[in-house]
Amino acid sequence: MNHLNFEKSKVFIKKAMKVKKITYKMLATKLGLSESGVKKIFISNDCSFNRMMDICNILKVDIADICAASNSKNVRQLQLTRDQESFFRNHLDYFYIFWKLVYERLSLNDIKKIFSLSDKDMFQYLKKLDDLGFIELHPNNEVLLPEECNVHFSNESTFLKDLITEWSCNLVHETRKKKDPCHTNRFLIYLVKKESLHELNEKIAELANAFYKKSQEDSQFYNDLIPVRILTVMCSGSPIQNISQKQLKNVF
Repeated sequence: MNHLNFEKSKVFIKKAMKVKKITYKMLATKLGLSESGVKKIFISNDCSFNRMMDICNILKVDIADICAASNSKNVRQLQLTRDQESFFRNHLDYFYIFWKLVYERLSLNDIKKIFSLSDKDMFQYLKKLDDLGFIELHPNNEVLLPEECNVHFSNESTFLKDLITEWSCNLVHETRKKKDPCHTNRFLIYLVKKESLHELNEKIAELANAFYKKSQEDSQFYNDLIPVRILTVMCSGSPIQNISQKQLKNVF
């Protein structure tokens, strides 16, 4: 391998430079190049393998990690067939096992501990997930999982819509109970033009996408990551417009 694509790998390298407080000028000095020469490497998105090895040695990172970083995860829709959706709706425990295994990528031992499962129980779950086409189960409970990916819920599945609603309600209740700076629950009301409402929606999406990208970068460097759930709901109208006279009397 003489050259490798630098476009995705440089995200990892820039993050390593930031963490280790190494500037372009410092990197250039150690490489025996000019600062403009180093910046040209980053702009061109192409770097020789030998040069990449030199950079790795300076930053004290593994070339294998650089190569892994260049293979970004796919983003695909989680879509269920009617049979799959019907089964999960009636057997929610199988969905939780499926989620922990396929999307959180937990080990079988970790899953057994979380749900207090025996080896026999675990086999039954794996066998059914194999029958449903989600995984491939091989002898000795060896599991072949689909390609690791980030997940966006499909908007067509009523089961997933119901599940998201349940998770959202649980999240609101949790943030009410916990007195922790990491848990926030804000309810804001604005009076804005329709154009401003559209702009607000775009800003929220922009912020969410920015931190989604940051989470991908952080996962390349750190192990002590905190799983975060964010619920964004925006709806026009007054919060009391649908309160009946009977409900109003109960309030006062």
